[in-house]
Amino acid sequence: MKKQILCGTVAALCLLAGTAKADVTAVRNNSQLNVNDEWGYYLDVYNIGGANYYKLRDIICIMNGWHVPVGLEYNQSANRIDIITGGTYQILGTELQATGQKATATARESDIQVYVDGKRMSFDAYEIDGSTYFKLRDLAGPIGFDVQYDAAQGQVAIYPDNNGFKLLEYMNDTYGTNLTPADAPKDTTPQFDTTTKGMDIKTALNQAPLNPKKTKLDDLNQLIEQFMAEYFTPDMDTYTKAKVTYDYIIKNMTYGTPDFAFDTSPEGNAGYMFLTHRGVCDHYSAFFAAIMRYVGLDMHVVNGSTHAASGGMTGHTWTTARINGLDYVFDPQIDQNIGGKSNPTYYRFGKPYSELPGKYEPYAYNDFE
Repeated sequence: MKKQILCGTVAALCLLAGTAKADVTAVRNNSQLNVNDEWGYYLDVYNIGGANYYKLRDIICIMNGWHVPVGLEYNQSANRIDIITGGTYQILGTELQATGQKATATARESDIQVYVDGKRMSFDAYEIDGSTYFKLRDLAGPIGFDVQYDAAQGQVAIYPDNNGFKLLEYMNDTYGTNLTPADAPKDTTPQFDTTTKGMDIKTALNQAPLNPKKTKLDDLNQLIEQFMAEYFTPDMDTYTKAKVTYDYIIKNMTYGTPDFAFDTSPEGNAGYMFLTHRGVCDHYSAFFAAIMRYVGLDMHVVNGSTHAASGGMTGHTWTTARINGLDYVFDPQIDQNIGGKSNPTYYRFGKPYSELPGKYEPYAYNDFE
């Protein structure tokens, strides 16, 4: 309901990318786009060369919602987009949604031709994951809005040229709602801090507040309790429990594809590892995370990519402990791969991302229920 009203009523064709020229690295920007001091959006936004790039259809959808009618037409054979001020735009259903999960993405320069009311524009455009992104300030004047940036808050704001129209006032008066800016969607994108330096992991773990959590599987909980009774002692601190569990995995688990189909949730992966002592990165990570959640740490299973020995990045799963807002990486499968079962290296034991540059690209959490 909110999306339909905020987008307005509208006609449109697909927005595709043109012929590629060059690839660059785009850094995801998770900050909010504030509109007219009324509403905030968390969109797919990337920073390229110090400028923020947005999907064209997201911006046009917002403009129509704030009574700035803008249409869009696409001619694939001519590799041309026409933006029509005063025109109409039909929502596609995918606008105003943040779908990207990578901290960085490959952006391919596009030579798509863009016209506004028949006039050829000189816009920088990039294709990222099948969508075309444009520099926000390039779009502002031709479409009809102002851009402001609050450096202290790291927030971008736009103000549609709509003769003072207030969308929330209109919504509340017309539909009997009671919307305020506080009702705007909240950011649900995982924040992966790759720059902040952490403290010594022993200090961090022993200072971390503990909130023990069981899993949703009673049988798995029993296995975890048996492990803790056998390998933990009452005088152990959190750091020692983490190291004992990490060492156990490295010395006793064998890397290999599972022998039979199983529930692939973190709970299922941990249970499989308990039963077989065999698995891949998903199982190693879930096993460690399940036990340390039981101890009380704020553990997360993370999907993403890690640096491959042969070069480049490869898909991978690891686990992190979040302590004082910072994620510390624990990756027993990689440490076992580096040092073998008899010689743990601890290269990936309790390290913040800042201490592992180029080693990880976190995409999303795959957490326990």
